[in-house]
Amino acid sequence: MKIALVNPILRSEIGGKVPRIISNREAMIVQTGRAMAEMGHQVRVFASLSYRPEQADEAVPVTYLPDRYPVWFAPEKIPWLKGLARELAGDGFDAVLASETFQVSSLACAWAKTKVKRPLRFLVWQEMGLHPKPYHTLASRLYYQTLARWLMQVADRFIPRCQRAAAFLLENGLPPAKLGPIIPHGVNEEVFHPAARPEKDPGLILCVSRLVETKGLETLIQAFAQIRPDFPELRLLIKGSGPLEASLRGLASRLGARDRVVLDTRRSGHSEMADLYRRALFLAAPSKVDLLHFAPLEAMACGTPVIVSTGTYHGQELADGKGGLTFPAGDVPALAAAMRSLLQCSERREELAAQARERARAFSNRQVAQALLQELSA
Repeated sequence: MKIALVNPILRSEIGGKVPRIISNREAMIVQTGRAMAEMGHQVRVFASLSYRPEQADEAVPVTYLPDRYPVWFAPEKIPWLKGLARELAGDGFDAVLASETFQVSSLACAWAKTKVKRPLRFLVWQEMGLHPKPYHTLASRLYYQTLARWLMQVADRFIPRCQRAAAFLLENGLPPAKLGPIIPHGVNEEVFHPAARPEKDPGLILCVSRLVETKGLETLIQAFAQIRPDFPELRLLIKGSGPLEASLRGLASRLGARDRVVLDTRRSGHSEMADLYRRALFLAAPSKVDLLHFAPLEAMACGTPVIVSTGTYHGQELADGKGGLTFPAGDVPALAAAMRSLLQCSERREELAAQARERARAFSNRQVAQALLQELSA
């Protein structure tokens, strides 16, 4: 089967801009394409030219198309891939998997499907579960009332990446018969796995996050400051970079936790991150609102339990008994209580770690690729 994976945005924005990209080899959609290729399929990824890396080492064909109107359709928000419809219609693809309903590129995929004479199966792999804020809410609502209705007619299937995305699609007019099974992001199981587990660091709480307002890191630091006096060895490592670095350091200092809150802004590869996940007692993801955050999935794949806010799309999937705990977004006492419960009971941590390992099997790259292939070939 010849498959096109259309995923214009390959990295999270930093300060409203496309970040510097050395390599896309570890990008989720590239890894998904590579897994499909290893199963005997011909795969090509289509992305925005703004995300072309310095090193061409993706190990799967990637076509970087120019952004047609970067002022109106910013590359870090809703890229317009010039020539995409023509590429899809003329290159003999059997199936196309687009990344979101609210993307100009998804309209191009639908247009290509209507123009080709041969059968072309078109699926949308939906991550969004709410209208984007702050500036695109009105545009998104209008889009779902107009162009998205046509898109929903043309596309064969919509695959939600989480329960919140599934509910959002139905609320915005998707016929229930076109809603497919939930298939989450994939995680590279060759790197993120519980094997070769190092000794646990008895005082390490880990958070992997960009240092931006929506990530709720103030809530995490405040909760950590509340429980730290009861656990002398405790340390909070926040791995990431962003514009709030100085203010977060200042908050930790004001709360008397400056020597116990470490902000590591260095860029780290996946292997180094996997070692960190395995060493941590648990991972905290306190976002006020967030999409499918990779860090909790990667941590769980390494056999590390997680504490995730309800503002993160994983909230419903990571309730008690599935590898993690949840707490109401922004609720400092609730987060402190969840952290305390795992610190006080090693048996509970191990129970959740075992559940995390089991749960992670469903979102290994290979499992995700197989599930998507089943839908693409239906």
